[in-house]
Amino acid sequence: MPDMPGFEGLSDEPQKNPDTIKTQGYTQDEYEDLLAEASCNADSQWEMEFTEDMTMRYAKYGMGAYLSNNQLEHLQRIAGDAGLSLTTLYSV
Repeated sequence: MPDMPGFEGLSDEPQKNPDTIKTQGYTQDEYEDLLAEASCNADSQWEMEFTEDMTMRYAKYGMGAYLSNNQLEHLQRIAGDAGLSLTTLYSV
C-alpha cells in the first residue's frame, strides 16, 4: 500500500481497536440479547440493515468486534434499552 497516494503510513497488519464489545462492558450473553432485541424491534429499513450488519460483524469477530459509542447507542435505541425511542417522542 505505501506506493499508493493517500495510503502512506498504513500497513496491512490488523489494527487493535480500543472500542470493542468487550471493552464497552458487555458479556457475550448481554450482547447477544441486545442484538436479538434490536433485531426484533427494528422498524425501518436502515435499522434492519444496521442490526443485520452488527450481527454479521459479531459472528465474524466475536467479542473483539469493533463497537463504537455511536454504534452502541444506535443498538440500544433500536433494542429499546436507551429510554424513549424517536417514534415514542414524535407520537406525543
